[in-house]
Amino acid sequence: GNSSHVNVNEWIRYSVVDPTITPRFVPETAECQGMLVGVDYVFVYSLFGEASRAQKKIVGAKIEKREGTMRFDQGDGLGETNMARKRFVFSVRVSFVEATDGEAVL
Repeated sequence: GNSSHVNVNEWIRYSVVDPTITPRFVPETAECQGMLVGVDYVFVYSLFGEASRAQKKIVGAKIEKREGTMRFDQGDGLGETNMARKRFVFSVRVSFVEATDGEAVL
């Protein structure tokens, strides 16, 4: 059957890959380096039950933060004397990976 969201015993553990993110601004290039630009959610599942009617069940999860560089390239390039706005992309990716024999679950 389905898990119950109120039964803590049915919850799975997950790991967080949390790089040390140290943002810094480089005025010469108008770049912000070391910025958080995305998050990846990885769910590991395994098959349970009869081989002919196996059910997929999530057995582990991992959250990975991604860092990158953002550049403000409008106006004078420095962004300090220019009040222009720019939107930056923050992405979220989700993937489901089947656990294989002998593979450690996250």
